[in-house]
Amino acid sequence: MIHLVTSTDPRFRTVHLSAGLNIVLAERTDGSSEKDSRNGLGKTSLIEIIHFCLGSGFTKNHRLAHPELRRFTYSIEIDLGPDRFTVARCPEEPGTIYLKGAISRLPVDTTPHKKSGLPTLAVAKWNELLGQILFGLGEEEQSQSFSPTFRSLIGYFIRRGAHAFSQPFEHFAKQSEWDKQVNTAHLLQLDWRFPFRWQQLRERQNLIKQLKASAKSGIIPHLAGMDRVGDLEAARVNLEGKSLQEAAELASFKVHPQYRQLEIEASQLTTELHELSNQNVSARELLAFYDVSLHDETPAPERDVERLYAEAGVVLPEHISQRLEDVQHFHTRLIQNRREFLHDARLRLAKQISQREDDSKVLSELRASLMSLLQTHGALEEYTRLQQRHLQTVAQLEELRRRIDALRKFEAGSIALKAERATLEVESNRDFNEHRTVLEKELALFNQHSLALYDSPGRLIIEPKAGTGYALDYRIDRKGSEAVNHMVVFCYDLMLVRTWSRPTSLLPQPCIFLIHDTTLFDGADERQFAQALYLAHITSQAEGFQYLCCLNSDRIPPTGFPENFDWRDFVKLTLQDGSPEGGLFGFRFTEGAPLSEDNP
Repeated sequence: MIHLVTSTDPRFRTVHLSAGLNIVLAERTDGSSEKDSRNGLGKTSLIEIIHFCLGSGFTKNHRLAHPELRRFTYSIEIDLGPDRFTVARCPEEPGTIYLKGAISRLPVDTTPHKKSGLPTLAVAKWNELLGQILFGLGEEEQSQSFSPTFRSLIGYFIRRGAHAFSQPFEHFAKQSEWDKQVNTAHLLQLDWRFPFRWQQLRERQNLIKQLKASAKSGIIPHLAGMDRVGDLEAARVNLEGKSLQEAAELASFKVHPQYRQLEIEASQLTTELHELSNQNVSARELLAFYDVSLHDETPAPERDVERLYAEAGVVLPEHISQRLEDVQHFHTRLIQNRREFLHDARLRLAKQISQREDDSKVLSELRASLMSLLQTHGALEEYTRLQQRHLQTVAQLEELRRRIDALRKFEAGSIALKAERATLEVESNRDFNEHRTVLEKELALFNQHSLALYDSPGRLIIEPKAGTGYALDYRIDRKGSEAVNHMVVFCYDLMLVRTWSRPTSLLPQPCIFLIHDTTLFDGADERQFAQALYLAHITSQAEGFQYLCCLNSDRIPPTGFPENFDWRDFVKLTLQDGSPEGGLFGFRFTEGAPLSEDNP
């Protein structure tokens, strides 16, 4: 149990607790104004401090992260097994737990603090230790996912937040199904491994569904079309044939070491042949022109000029006639010289044409030889391209084979999952029947508690359920009413704390406790309120566990309690709103953001 809650802040109002019923009361004083409220006095903060010292998560929204509170250290004195320990934690250093007590008796190694030298534990290790001591969690439970954890289990014994009281099997909003299943199974002394195995099975089923959905949508390219084995097999056969053909081409491919040089030379020969051909065309055109010129180059007939003048009736003087003869002789000589020039030029052109034709023949034969060599021997670049194409084909073929193999494995996995589901269903039913006797005793406690509050008892429904592990439900008159649901939670929690306060071979010295905030009694009518408080008193007194509840004074009914029970005798701390000193922290400050209910 918890003996003490305190702080290094001297203004903090230390809370001393004992076994049995403990009440922290918030009341309005005669001097308080209408603006004063019992909310904010520190009832919920007290519960948060206990959670904080028991290793809860810590964020900037935590109540103790407030600038007025974070510089102080908060501590509790708690029984762990046969020994009492002081557990301290400071918001300025939230990852460290300070321990004081019989440290050597703990099954864990502590580390001296760098400054103070006090024994410390990391919060994660502290949670593991608490899980082992308070709930018997072994290495198996604490070393794998989807298993019971201390932080989730303790949430059923120290409920916080409005949603924590809405229904018995969950203690924070949007609690996952597997978390409810494995922790509830452990608390009810069923085998939590069945919900654990069902969750693993669901994870594998979801994985197969996601992969198939991704394949159909094209999100995962290498799984595209994986649900059509026939198409994939046909594509595989085609790719295998293509791969064999490409491999054969590569095997027979010959690479000439000077392929590129031969290719350049062949190209140059082609250019030279074109040039020679062009030159011969021009030469032949010029030769034809020379032939025409030779035919047209004839001397004018003698005396044609004199006859022309005579016919015109003009008598030329003798000396003029002499000059004409000279011109005629010059012209004849000119024509003769031109004919000789044209004849020599024609011979020269004919010789050049013949030479070019001979050269073209030689170049053509050389080019033909090079082209023949190029046709029978490939280039390294071409071989590389062929090789790359073949490698792509091989890669596609391997990818296709992986698709086919994956599909077959998925199909085999689906069959195996169906078989495993059937086996798991049989095993879980058998195990449930083996634990039925113990479970029925626990369910009888719940019925007993509900009958003390209502005329007809409620019933917890716990039975095997394929797919999740266990069906978790309850039946009670006016189910759905907020006040009734709260009382169902009370009956359930009281059942749990009674079960876990009894010595077992696993926990020979149990040290569990139950803590409820004022939310539990919101809306409850006077009879249920009084009967619940008295029931908590007599059961905690009889079985030796600790029950702490926070109450508002004006919500406590004036009647309905047995004559031998005065709840005032169990008030451990009274919080008043008449002055700043009346609250838990001994001063008033502006509240920050509320603690998230989703973080245990």
